[in-house]
Amino acid sequence: MGPCEGGAAPMTRDIEDHPAAKAISDPAAINHALLTVSEVAELTRRTPSSIYSERYRCEGLGALGVRIGRKILFRRGDIDAYIAERIRAEQRARAAELGR
Repeated sequence: MGPCEGGAAPMTRDIEDHPAAKAISDPAAINHALLTVSEVAELTRRTPSSIYSERYRCEGLGALGVRIGRKILFRRGDIDAYIAERIRAEQRARAAELGR
């Protein structure tokens, strides 16, 4: 994980359809595939500037990125885990709201 931790909006789009995922045939390798800011933004239906902004603040998806050379890259497995946690957090919040 990156130098900070944080949270952001959940995502429901099937990320297996992304071209970066299709380019890798080994399922174990998919979790270690490196995605660019633009690819992460496309997967999460956000803007690249929002990802960069979160990175600057050490929040959300931005906290997961790592600088390699001049690029900020993200491991696919980290993005998947982040999305899964956001979905669980939203489900817990909805369940708590219904339990009032």
